[in-house]
Amino acid sequence: MSDPTGPLEGGVLPRLRPDLERFSWPARGEAPAKHFVRDPKTLLAFEFGEAGLFLCDRLDGKTGLDDIFGLYEERFGTSLSPRDFDLFVRQLADNGLLDDTPPARRRRTFAEILDPEVFLPLARFKFMKGDRLLAFLGRRLSWLFSRPAQYAGAAAIVCALFVLALNWSGYTSAVWLAWGPGFVLMTLFVSCFLVQSPRALVHGIMCKRYGGQVSGIGLGLLYYVMPALYCDWGEIIWIADKTRRRWAIFSGIYYQLLIWACGMIGWALTPPGSQANAIWLSASFGAGMGLLLFGANPLVQMDGYLLLVSFVEVPRLRERSLAILGSWCTRRPLPEILPRRERRWFLLYGSLTFIYAFAHLGVVLGMFWNQLTPLYEGAGAIVTIFAAIYLAHKPIASGLARLPLLRRVFGGNTGWRSWAARLALAGVLVGAGFIPVDYETGGEFRLLPSHRAEVRSDIESLVEQVLVREGQWVEAGQPVATLSVRSHERDLDTARGELDKAQAELRLVKQGARPEEIARVLAAVKRAETSAAWSRPRAERYTRMYQDGLISQNDYEIALRQRDMDAAKLKGSLADLNLAESGPRREQIRALEARIRGLEALADNYATDVERATLVSPIAGRVVTPRVEGIRGTYLTPGLRDRVMEIEDARTLHADIEVNEEEIAGVRPGAPVRLAAWTDPGAPFDGRVLSIAPVATPTASAATLAMVTEDSADVATLRIPGLPYRFVRVLSEVPNPDGRLKTEMTGYAKIPSGKRPLWDVLYRPMARWLKVKVWYLIP
Repeated sequence: MSDPTGPLEGGVLPRLRPDLERFSWPARGEAPAKHFVRDPKTLLAFEFGEAGLFLCDRLDGKTGLDDIFGLYEERFGTSLSPRDFDLFVRQLADNGLLDDTPPARRRRTFAEILDPEVFLPLARFKFMKGDRLLAFLGRRLSWLFSRPAQYAGAAAIVCALFVLALNWSGYTSAVWLAWGPGFVLMTLFVSCFLVQSPRALVHGIMCKRYGGQVSGIGLGLLYYVMPALYCDWGEIIWIADKTRRRWAIFSGIYYQLLIWACGMIGWALTPPGSQANAIWLSASFGAGMGLLLFGANPLVQMDGYLLLVSFVEVPRLRERSLAILGSWCTRRPLPEILPRRERRWFLLYGSLTFIYAFAHLGVVLGMFWNQLTPLYEGAGAIVTIFAAIYLAHKPIASGLARLPLLRRVFGGNTGWRSWAARLALAGVLVGAGFIPVDYETGGEFRLLPSHRAEVRSDIESLVEQVLVREGQWVEAGQPVATLSVRSHERDLDTARGELDKAQAELRLVKQGARPEEIARVLAAVKRAETSAAWSRPRAERYTRMYQDGLISQNDYEIALRQRDMDAAKLKGSLADLNLAESGPRREQIRALEARIRGLEALADNYATDVERATLVSPIAGRVVTPRVEGIRGTYLTPGLRDRVMEIEDARTLHADIEVNEEEIAGVRPGAPVRLAAWTDPGAPFDGRVLSIAPVATPTASAATLAMVTEDSADVATLRIPGLPYRFVRVLSEVPNPDGRLKTEMTGYAKIPSGKRPLWDVLYRPMARWLKVKVWYLIP
């Protein structure tokens, strides 16, 4: 034999335990019959083929090895090698199936040790055996298992599928809007008391209806917190009738589908926003997601897995797959002999199971991390680590229990030395809680430049030339771009022409009338006086002659009209003479002076526009506008499109740090700051606190925007408040002489806030919650 210390040591013939239970599944079609041996002590069943069952029948402690080899060759027509027989006997011994042979403790592989379904915290408290209670419930509720009830349930499930298909977007939006601590707690409550507990009773009733036995009914506590009834109906897998066995297993999935259907229909019929609508939504979401992720999932040891085992007829599929996967990955001998094809299927299923289980555990821990770390920084990370240790405390405790020191301290020894060691260990742990540690607060930061300026155009014009490029360093006052000045120069020339004209008019008015003009006006006055002196006597003569009837009326009227015209002409000439002799009016001079001032301002403005056509940098810095050369040819309009480029001085940066309002009390101006950017976390940089914002502001993720749709059209946008967490902005100064840091970079900053005991650092969030929240609840 390959190992002289094996079960065949010393020539002792192996003997199978007489208390083992045997049963078989008959052959169907091309599928051969399957034979099982069940250990009543461990309730584990082992599958054997015809050859294995033949060898088990011959292991009676009396049949010699030569006889076994001969009978095997006579039965199957092939010889049995001693090595294969030794390996077969070793597997029986390892599983404790041989008489007077203690089961060898096979070293478990990493896949078996790290299986979350094995080490997750779960406590069970058995209340009763449950056979009589389940039989009574089966008789009283037999109408629920009748065909009409099954057809009605199937119709409800189909109706719920139609409701989900027609309202998919509305359903997902409702779940997204309702998501929060309250919705999660309500979903867990519904899952525990309306899904898991009744489903266990349904399984037990179906097991009794089909002739199975129920080992017990009790209360299970998942994570030692979530309560739910459990019903030990594991014997249903050994019901020989496959149809009954599968229907009994499927009953749990059917019940969960029915709860989901009722939740969907109730959600669709109740008004949105009501409490009833929220309860139905929680029921449908909890039942549906629980069914997809766990109940009907063949990778989880629940109904879907049992159906898979029943169809493929491979007992202990999960345990065997994980054991084979762990042995194959660590290059250890496989725990059982398998053909290559079956070994591949076991490896595939074991890999999928291991990956899915750890992905589920990672999602749970990720939720802890994402919720606690941004709010409580280091304390949140420590709580997340404690949560991971809590979830995996079983393998950790079993590993620590193997340490010799802990075995001596916490063993069964009750001597004074053991108690002294225990008290000393407790004292060390308590003393460690008072060790002063440097407490640091902080938060996410964003780097900002110390000086930032935008180059904008004050005139409406076309960009003619760009004199710099992206990333170029410019000095204050250095030209960076030029604009087209053709239209502005034209306006400047026009304004200057109008100004010259107005100034000439003012000079002309101030000089008054020339002597020649006055002489001309005097001559006109004399001519008007001569005409008036002639026409006035003539009109008097014509009046007398008309009265005597010597002239006609027409001649009389002509004489009068001539007299009046000459008198008016004389009056106008006298007025012109007065105007020429009096000089310009003051109001006229003021009007011309005001017009000149307006034209001067307009000309100066046009001249300034021409000067401003050359854009200069207001500060010394670096051009940060992407593809700044592409702005050439762009038409700029002040107030609409006037930004040309942006220039930043990043020789000294400002880090805008978001510190939780609960931790801001320990931050002081001038305190040192340690910052680590995502771009180079291995090279942190230092700074100092400049200022602390006077107000607390909510973070950017404190609210969510949601679209309200009706008839597939967006009708409104709602801003949904998020968690009521607020942050205080802390501004710190960070030197950046080498330009390694860039603006808008992000990372995490730490600000020292003094020394605190270790216990205060670990339990500070809980103590703060007790001092604030619990104090508020105390009347």
